[in-house]
Amino acid sequence: FRSYSCIYEFSSPKWKILQPINCVTLYIVPAIVIVATATMILAVARRVAGETRQGVRWQGVATVVLTAAVLQFCHIFLHQFTTFSCRSRREIPQNLDRLT
Repeated sequence: FRSYSCIYEFSSPKWKILQPINCVTLYIVPAIVIVATATMILAVARRVAGETRQGVRWQGVATVVLTAAVLQFCHIFLHQFTTFSCRSRREIPQNLDRLT
């Protein structure tokens, strides 16, 4: 599957439809999930801290925010790295009619 994807990626006109879906699926949805999860964690921490009459410690907030940022960066980096390595190894065969 990997070699087929490397050779024929984006060669079909159907990719004009699939590329926006791919972008939403691989970039926007995970970003929304990560931000929503971090927000919910901070909301729960604030509620629990309010019940015990203590403030939310900045170390906890920083940990949640940095973890969310690292997860988002790793997700995008992993996708870009695999796409780049696939494109750099792309070799289009000379006789495409033999492959069908």
